[in-house]
Amino acid sequence: MSFTHLHVSTAFSAHYGVSWPDELAQVSASDGATALACTDRDGLYGTVKHLKACMAAGIDPIVGVDLAVFDDDGDLRTQLAGRVVVLAHGHTNGAGYRALCRLISDAHARTSGKAGGVVPVGVTRAELASRTLHPETLEPVLTVLIGPDSDVGRAMGGRRYLRPRTLFKRWLDTMPKGTVVAEVVSQLSAPGRPLSTAHAVRMLKLAAEHGTPAVLTNAVRYCAEDGAATADVLDSARTLKSLPELSAEPLLQPNGQAWLKSAAQMLQVGKEIIHAAGYGAVDLKRLLAQTEALADRCRMDPVTDMGWKQPVVPEASVIGIAGDPLVELAERCEAGIGRRFPGIAGQAEAQMRARLEHELRIIANLGFAAYFLTVAEVSRMILEMGVRAAARGSGASSLVNYLIDISQVNPLQHDLIFERFLSRDRATLPDIDIDVESAERHNVYRRIFDRFGAERVTLMSMQNGYRARGAVRDAGLALGMDDGDIGEIAKQLWRFSARNFREALVEKPELKEFADRVEQRDFAENQQLDLLVDLTERLDRLPRHISMHPCGVILGDATLLDRTPVQPSGLGLPMSQFDKHDMDRWAC
Repeated sequence: MSFTHLHVSTAFSAHYGVSWPDELAQVSASDGATALACTDRDGLYGTVKHLKACMAAGIDPIVGVDLAVFDDDGDLRTQLAGRVVVLAHGHTNGAGYRALCRLISDAHARTSGKAGGVVPVGVTRAELASRTLHPETLEPVLTVLIGPDSDVGRAMGGRRYLRPRTLFKRWLDTMPKGTVVAEVVSQLSAPGRPLSTAHAVRMLKLAAEHGTPAVLTNAVRYCAEDGAATADVLDSARTLKSLPELSAEPLLQPNGQAWLKSAAQMLQVGKEIIHAAGYGAVDLKRLLAQTEALADRCRMDPVTDMGWKQPVVPEASVIGIAGDPLVELAERCEAGIGRRFPGIAGQAEAQMRARLEHELRIIANLGFAAYFLTVAEVSRMILEMGVRAAARGSGASSLVNYLIDISQVNPLQHDLIFERFLSRDRATLPDIDIDVESAERHNVYRRIFDRFGAERVTLMSMQNGYRARGAVRDAGLALGMDDGDIGEIAKQLWRFSARNFREALVEKPELKEFADRVEQRDFAENQQLDLLVDLTERLDRLPRHISMHPCGVILGDATLLDRTPVQPSGLGLPMSQFDKHDMDRWAC
């Protein structure tokens, strides 16, 4: 038997998920799974890494999001109706993935892009419903999982059954037919607590009562059992409450069972739920079959569904080209010869033209002519603004770039090799880096948005991970330690990674005083400080938040926002949820 996990948060669910996509994919594949979902909170932050990891592991990727939902008739600042998981259907020529991207952009549209914004990330039920069907065929392209963190799941804790039944019926009435399933989760917590078998039984019976399919998941947050402690610290950092405070509320994980369980373990969980419900083997078989049926419906083809490594640039008409981009590029290069090489003749001209033909041939074979023309248009705009700019890096190795005024460096004069920049073996767009005056950078961004339109442009993002000082501060918060004491410890941590904290206690003279405290005989403080070191190391490199890349703009055609969700940046302009490395694979 194999089992497909449909609800999985990766480390890119900041302050929530613990494990990296490649770890999760490898463990799933080794257990015999043929597919694995990535459902990060609030976005597709780990999706491209997930695709790459699944392809490397030989399993199919499933893509979704864990998203907050508002009451349609409530205050968007306060009236959250819980969280749901939304999965995109695969093999729909991209319709499922497009709907998912647009839905996530909707969820961020009301936010400010700055910390402490009034309105949280989320969508109303009506907004969610509007994205679930194919715009032409009206067939479902998204499936919504109503699980333990939804309004229905949260209402399961009471003694009265009417409330969850009413809420579930409201979901069924709001959402198009065939787009809702019940998510059944038991992490074996005590009866009456969230994620208990009793809660799972009630959700399963609620689904049966309404003739709605149910699927089994484990609401995964980490790859193996030992990730539970890290997840607790992340909960503390997310809520700004210590672990004792979270335990008292109670908001901590019930018992640390949210790991990527094996198929055999999930079978046992399913058996326990079915037995507690008073059902039989046929019902267990149905629950598992419905889980795998949804997984099959959501298996993604990275190329046909998501445009993996399929270059996209602004349409020729947008950059002022009426005909073939390659012909236009060749003509511009020819016009540039007289300007860049006045009076050239003889062998020098023959060598130059041979190099130009070589470069144009490779560009033609790869279909990248429109890309060069797009970068040339951006370069022209920057110069037109009176902003100083210069191409750097391997792009200066291209004669084409020199002739169409992207670069001011003559590659022939400096014996620069074109293949360092672009070769026939390259599958993704080459880097053409253009440096501009930093004081004018934001003005350049706005000018690009004005020129190409908001549907074709977004800023690039970057993931900011835990470093030693931030990690020790959040670990100290989780342990309820004194802010002043933690601040003093944090000041001493520099020039080493959080994962090397214990090693640094031995090697760094400036940490001797703290190392002595860790080793002292006062058992209570020794235990707390030793745990502080361990928790700090656990947080190393885990994503803390997303921010605007200091120097990256993404350009595509009018379908760009079907390929990447966007959210407001601190600058106020839309920012992709993908970073530079993601976009290299996306070929934008």
